[in-house]
Amino acid sequence: MITWMQKHKKWLVITIWISTIAFVGAGFVGWGSYDYNKPTGSVATVGTKEIKIKNLQLEYSNLYNQYQEMFGDEFNKELAEKLNLEKLAYNNLVQKFLLLNLAEDFGISATDEQIAKELVTIPSFLTDGKFDKKAYIQVLKQNRTNPTEFEAQIKKDLTIQKLRTVFASSTNKESIDKLHKVFFASDKVSINIIKNNDISINPTEKDLKAFWEINKNNYKSIIQYKINIEKIALGEDAKKSKNTALKKYLSLKKDKSKFTNTQIVDASTAYLQKEDLDKITSSKIGTILKPIKTKENYIVVQLIEIIEPQVLSYNKVKNSLKSDYVQNQRKEILITKRDKLLTNFKGTDLGYIAKDKIISIDGLTLDESTELVKNIFTSTSVVNYFDMADKTVVYKIFDTKLATYDETKNKDLEDGIKKLKDQTILSSVIEKLYNKYSVVSHMQVK
Repeated sequence: MITWMQKHKKWLVITIWISTIAFVGAGFVGWGSYDYNKPTGSVATVGTKEIKIKNLQLEYSNLYNQYQEMFGDEFNKELAEKLNLEKLAYNNLVQKFLLLNLAEDFGISATDEQIAKELVTIPSFLTDGKFDKKAYIQVLKQNRTNPTEFEAQIKKDLTIQKLRTVFASSTNKESIDKLHKVFFASDKVSINIIKNNDISINPTEKDLKAFWEINKNNYKSIIQYKINIEKIALGEDAKKSKNTALKKYLSLKKDKSKFTNTQIVDASTAYLQKEDLDKITSSKIGTILKPIKTKENYIVVQLIEIIEPQVLSYNKVKNSLKSDYVQNQRKEILITKRDKLLTNFKGTDLGYIAKDKIISIDGLTLDESTELVKNIFTSTSVVNYFDMADKTVVYKIFDTKLATYDETKNKDLEDGIKKLKDQTILSSVIEKLYNKYSVVSHMQVK
């Protein structure tokens, strides 16, 4: 999933103009880089406007909740870090503030009446279908904000919405009718499915050793850390246990006592959480760290050596080596078979297929069939291929038949074209605004 998200990152940033309303009910999600209780801190100046830390925290939380809604339980804080969601939130916010500067220059702003109308549409603020001021204040408090800040954010969102209508595009019936016939055209297609499991590989010991010699730098031990460690058991009296750990720490730090245990730890060490290991590994060698609380103990640690990854012996990696060898060989054979089919295609005729119709294809799941059809209709080659997890489908397009006009499909097509045109126009406007208004960042964005 992270690969798909990285590939479509630009598209996601442009299209996710999340309303402040999305924040209510979903809950606040912060990354912890900034103190949420310091709203006066500025992260950037855009034109005449300041982006506050609280603006960025809110934007991050909105983006996080939106991605989580899109991708479900697969999306978490680890994926958010890989996607660099903090940077996405920052860039998205800068673009919004560029538009707010332009709106101010145009004299465009949301009115108090429009803000009030928006508030009464938010389910979280309603009781028996009516706006409930008590519920309103309580919900905002739970989301770490207040009416003044929330309504100011609503005003920004509504102002941007009003500004966007200035750049809204239109489409004419003649263009839509012509595009309809092409967009809903059908292709006559034949396919050939090459399954990975149909390719049998039986490597010899000689094959595996030769493969290991070439690729042994890919088979290394994980980085390890040699530490001095003292453990202080957690007793029933939490305060007493903490004081005992602090006394031990001070005694070791002042060299009044010595460490009695040395261990090798790494990312797989059971009693260490990731954040605990990070504290240890980011410290300077020889530094004695303040007590770290684990599930069962307080630990006082001193990093004494970093053990760099070493190439593992052939015998230690033999099992995983065989799996990698088979996968590598299958891939090479698969590519050879695929390339032969690309030059001399033979396949199974599917007849005419259309992008807006779900079809079932023998040898593929319904999801795979759907993805294949999408790929076929974006292909720029008559003969092409589509790689899947455990197979490759080579296909050939023999003919294309324009669609018969169907008025019922025009609405979706018109909406899609308008949305695409609006996004393109908005992107161009924002690009120009970077030259019109200065953007000065007060924080380091990775």
